[in-house]
Amino acid sequence: MQRGDVRTETPHFSTRVMHVITGLDVGGAEVSLLKLLATLDRSAFESAVVTLKGTGTVAEQIMSLGIPVYSANIRTQGIRVGNLRQLLRTVSSWRPELIQGWMYHGNLAASTLSRLMKGRLPVAWNVRHSIDRLAEEKTRTRWVIRAGALVSRQATRIIYNSHVSAQQHERLGYNRCRTVVIPNGFDPNSFRPSAERRRSLCDELGISKNTIVVGMVARYHPMKDHNNFLEAAKRIQAARSNVVFLMAGRGVSPQNAALKKRIGTSAFGGSVRLLGEVEDVPALMAALDILVSASCGEGFPNVVGEAMAAGVPCVVTDTGDSAVLVGDHGFVVPPRNETALATAVTTLIDMGSDARMRIGLQARDRIVNNYSLENSAARYTALYNSVLAKASSPVREKPTMN
Repeated sequence: MQRGDVRTETPHFSTRVMHVITGLDVGGAEVSLLKLLATLDRSAFESAVVTLKGTGTVAEQIMSLGIPVYSANIRTQGIRVGNLRQLLRTVSSWRPELIQGWMYHGNLAASTLSRLMKGRLPVAWNVRHSIDRLAEEKTRTRWVIRAGALVSRQATRIIYNSHVSAQQHERLGYNRCRTVVIPNGFDPNSFRPSAERRRSLCDELGISKNTIVVGMVARYHPMKDHNNFLEAAKRIQAARSNVVFLMAGRGVSPQNAALKKRIGTSAFGGSVRLLGEVEDVPALMAALDILVSASCGEGFPNVVGEAMAAGVPCVVTDTGDSAVLVGDHGFVVPPRNETALATAVTTLIDMGSDARMRIGLQARDRIVNNYSLENSAARYTALYNSVLAKASSPVREKPTMN
């Protein structure tokens, strides 16, 4: 494990920001952190990362940037005094000027570390979750969400990646005076139209040239509503036979017995391919004719932005900020409505390849102009500078009651 350099008396011109995140396996928050670290101006900000759990694929990618990653190795049974002491020593030796939490546990840990350190460092939280129905969350997740609401005034700023997520958490008691919304950013150089990538993946999967490829890329979770997608896919396949459906994401594999049972062994089932977790997501996106987000709950869906950057027209459910992201360059349908979902996809199929390409390129332009990585990094930079300016001011910002 790579260690961070202990600060010496040598002057430096960059601000040290310590990021505290729950874990570093592949996931939306983890990848967003990686992209931010890769894009931030290194001359302005020096970064380090603490993962509360063990390391993972994203940790290796972060370290490849020359950024140190520390693991607290906290198990599911909970944090121990020894873990906390070691974590506090690690953070204190690195001497950050700002602590940035990521996800619920990382946010709480960031605030705890700030309180235990001399000088009470400013803390920014980063909430990466949407909550349509709190009762549907796991019991422990509900507890930590509620705990976050109780101590949210300790955060200098609370960053959300969607307006809907901010509103949902404010209703649960999160301090609205701390709210800042920074949408996710996307890399149009990695995610781009590519006939070569499409041919390669289709050849690998045995998909013929004239087949329409409809994809859903989402981890296996009730909120993603894979059942809604499959019900719509049945209707689409019954009306248009030259369609194949690619389903990818964590848990979306042939080993998922519940999903396999849902698909069944009918003729329809033969048009559905379960790919599991895909490493080369840009290649997968480039191979699609249409991307579907069938969720019944969302925040700010990365897969939609990635597909748009790849020039793929999208059909999304009206949840979270999905409609805001798509704008006028895609289709928005009600959640949990397989008929509307199927109709929108069928409409795109019937438009023909030229019309789909035109919509896809307009969608890509929207990402390039409004949701680039550079745009997102600039907003984080402005936020960090604002927080640090307030922290160094003789008059500290007083907590505001909701």
